[in-house]
Amino acid sequence: MLRVEAMRWACEAGVEKCTSYAEKTYQQWLKNPEMKLDVNLKTEILCAGVRKASESEWTDTLEYIITSKLDEDDKKDLLMALACSNSSEILMTYLNSTLEPSYPIDFKTGVKNVVSKYPAGAELVSKFLFKENKRIRQIANFESVIEDVASIIGGAVTTQEQHFELNAFFMERQLMHQLIHATVDATTNMIWIMKYRSTIDEWLGANSNLFENPDNG
Repeated sequence: MLRVEAMRWACEAGVEKCTSYAEKTYQQWLKNPEMKLDVNLKTEILCAGVRKASESEWTDTLEYIITSKLDEDDKKDLLMALACSNSSEILMTYLNSTLEPSYPIDFKTGVKNVVSKYPAGAELVSKFLFKENKRIRQIANFESVIEDVASIIGGAVTTQEQHFELNAFFMERQLMHQLIHATVDATTNMIWIMKYRSTIDEWLGANSNLFENPDNG
């Protein structure tokens, strides 16, 4: 688990050893999807590779995952990696797909993936909520889902601007219960970041070698 977390944090932080290894391995995998990846780092490798992938590469990855013979849990894990793209356009497509009944993951899971993987995920999802409000309201158990979405976004808010946009969405739609959840989580998250960010950055720099020895099972 330590290697997995180290690689995830290191690649997200842009540590060269991590990003170069993951991108090279991802490109090899695209040419041969049957290639065995490190069993403990597969999702992290795809995540780091997808981060700079073109739209066609991203689509090829999606098609492989959906048509593969993997079980549903494995598919959901790999679909999470697709949310690692640095392209806001691709991520909008990703979120749109989760509103389709036949898609392997639901909207709430899609939001969670984007918010956890994309640096500006909270802001992007907030914009998506405004843009696709009518479609989102058609989701089964809308109020329950949107309450969870509010907590997910709130937990990733890092700026006052993001906080304002999130509040505006819920206030304009008179979703006050959801607004409370979002506000509490956003405030808690910003306090945590201010307290621990420097410690995390120092740890990543000191432990970037933990992902260098792959395990292919």
